[in-house]
Amino acid sequence: ENGGKNGVVTGLLKVGVKSLYVFDADGETHKVNAPCVLDFYIHESRQRAGLGKVLFQYMLDQENTRAQQLAIDRPSDKLVGFLRKHYGLTQTIPQMNNFVVYEDFFEHNTSHDSTSMETAEMHFTNSPNTMLFGPQFKSNTSELRGQQTNGKNPLPTMPTIGNLHNVPVGRYAAQRPRCSMAEIIHNSPGTVPSEPQREF
Repeated sequence: ENGGKNGVVTGLLKVGVKSLYVFDADGETHKVNAPCVLDFYIHESRQRAGLGKVLFQYMLDQENTRAQQLAIDRPSDKLVGFLRKHYGLTQTIPQMNNFVVYEDFFEHNTSHDSTSMETAEMHFTNSPNTMLFGPQFKSNTSELRGQQTNGKNPLPTMPTIGNLHNVPVGRYAAQRPRCSMAEIIHNSPGTVPSEPQREF
């Protein structure tokens, strides 16, 4: 439509820097200050006309960053396809939160702090990601584990992470809490105790 002198809004792109706990491909937890895509939308009447690529590339140029460095908040299937088509981003690293990061994320983000059992135990064990995959003891803790094994409190050996690239990504991938009402409606076993029978 003709917007007159004021023009017309055809899309929006919202970005910002957020502090996140994310997994790398080896299962290590990192705290990063990453540039994030928080919202990206082009009006349906203007899609498939190249406007999305122009807007996205303009953002990358202005922020002096690359698509591989971005953490994407709850990307839709269209956005996942957009990044695959225009920037070749295909392999993701699954996260416990709603953000999606791609394989080259850590190669281009140099301002991240790796958390370890020695230097930041609370950060490592309390991360939401750790609830999904569990802590990973790497080579820098192998010596400590050997020392602890000879004592009274050995460190547990955690299983390694398998293929990380088959896990769903996007806005529907994060775990959701159990719904007690749904269990009642569908007569599913749950943690809600049944009401005791009463004699009248």
